[in-house]
Amino acid sequence: MSTEKPSFQALSPSISKRIVHYYLQSKETTQQQESRPFQANVSKATLLAPLFSVCNSIRSVAQECAFETCKIDIETEQDDLTIKVNEQPWTNANDDKVSAKMFELAKAVEIDISCTGIIDGSILKKLQQKPFDIIRFSNAHSLKVTLLGEDIYKSLGNDELLENNVKEFVEYLKSLFSVLTRVDVLHVGYITINDQVKDNLTTMLAALLYEGVESIGISHSAPIVSLLKYPGFGKHLLGLYCNIGSHAEEFIKVIQQNADTLVSLKIVTSLGICGIDLVKDSDGNPVIYRNLKHLYHTQFYDPSPKKTNIAREIAPFPCLEELCLFGAHPFTDDTVFRNNEKTLRRITMDMDDVGARVINQYETFAGHRYKNLKRVKIILAAGRHSDSLPYGGLAKAAVAVASCSQSLTLDSSMLALSKNVAQEICNTNCSQQLQSLDITGTRFTLPEMLSLLKQLPALRKLYCEPDGLGTTKNKKYKESKDQHLAKAVAEVEIQNKCLQYWKIDSIKSHAVSTVATMVILVALSCPMFQYADVPKRIVPIYNAFILKAIAEEPLASHAERLKSLVIQDDE
Repeated sequence: MSTEKPSFQALSPSISKRIVHYYLQSKETTQQQESRPFQANVSKATLLAPLFSVCNSIRSVAQECAFETCKIDIETEQDDLTIKVNEQPWTNANDDKVSAKMFELAKAVEIDISCTGIIDGSILKKLQQKPFDIIRFSNAHSLKVTLLGEDIYKSLGNDELLENNVKEFVEYLKSLFSVLTRVDVLHVGYITINDQVKDNLTTMLAALLYEGVESIGISHSAPIVSLLKYPGFGKHLLGLYCNIGSHAEEFIKVIQQNADTLVSLKIVTSLGICGIDLVKDSDGNPVIYRNLKHLYHTQFYDPSPKKTNIAREIAPFPCLEELCLFGAHPFTDDTVFRNNEKTLRRITMDMDDVGARVINQYETFAGHRYKNLKRVKIILAAGRHSDSLPYGGLAKAAVAVASCSQSLTLDSSMLALSKNVAQEICNTNCSQQLQSLDITGTRFTLPEMLSLLKQLPALRKLYCEPDGLGTTKNKKYKESKDQHLAKAVAEVEIQNKCLQYWKIDSIKSHAVSTVATMVILVALSCPMFQYADVPKRIVPIYNAFILKAIAEEPLASHAERLKSLVIQDDE
């Protein structure tokens, strides 16, 4: 008989990933609950550091997760060059092997760098020396360069020297990457160097970095008019991310000239760029985005929206898989939803007046046409609608979108409306297929919850807040509220055979026993139920109540089944 001790070394990658995922999730939750105003968040690397010494398989996954994003701050002061990696100083004292591994694992790189150091060439000279010469990003696909504003006056007075220094810096930067596919360039702060030098610097850096890259991000502060003068700029792009502050026509031109190749398009604007600007060119001809799978549109300002006014047979987005609409709805008809019912899988949208009217008027989601829709998130925020559209219209539209999905999140400051939408969903086809319902912040009494669970037979995950045991004509609820738990348990009925998890974000300390009682009754009503996730601060009180309750009748006979409700300390 073998006496060899079991080892973690043989853990499969999938199991190791789950362990790291749940560990990080619990640590991040604790950090959020314990954080104070103006306190900086702890980095992933710090949170996951204890896992680096567990075993090879877990260490590998934890390091990959910890260093997935590498943020580098490059600061110059007189003749000194200081580098911070993920907010921590990086010096000669760092272990070269550890540092090299950290850079190698990064999938995304963010570099904050001073303009002056690029202009005079000083930064490049320093970076090519030890210890910085080990920096290589062999697996990183994404680079974001932020030019930091500086309160200085500087002009080389020599455009040729500026051009050479920028070219050399870009060549060095690109040499650090093997598989770079996306680049973003932006500048922040007030840069008081000579305006022409500043524009030349930003334009030249952006143009050279964008060359040969599949996806680019353009800040509103980048001089797009100048970029358009570069041969080949912005052609055959797969991804385009625009923060449009001015020169809107030029931005639209770049978007439309890539309509055939774009796979991902993200637009952030305060200029009232509407759907019609995307789907019609300057001659009024329709523009079709044949390969676009991801469309994100954020509009902070809505002058009265322009009518989309495009022929019914035109479907500009036939392959769309993910749609995210924030702020003002950009389309006044169903253009964005045409002929993509077989491909659309994820929808996130602010439900404003225009969006709600479009969905209700065109019956976009009627007949359960969107059979592949997996996730829907609807934002019902106060101030995003006018009195001209009553809450009933918003609720009707929200229910219509939700009725096609397997997972629904309602993010709302209007909790009564969220509750109404959740209850209305039970009367739709969605009730038979909805597996996850997130209405965090919305409160339900026990009778309301059990009714909801009974009408959503496929539900596995629920995110909402408890609102007490409730009072009703049904005697068992009154008695359980009076802590006559015996009769409540004796009369409990199976309500849902799929529910496994209930996430509770908010519990008042004096209501812990009531919440624990609700959890017990939900567990007895749902045979697959595993546990409730409650705020860390009340776990000791919650656990004590559960343990006391299942040690006594009438729950002692259910103790084996209910002991999983006790939350384990992850410290």
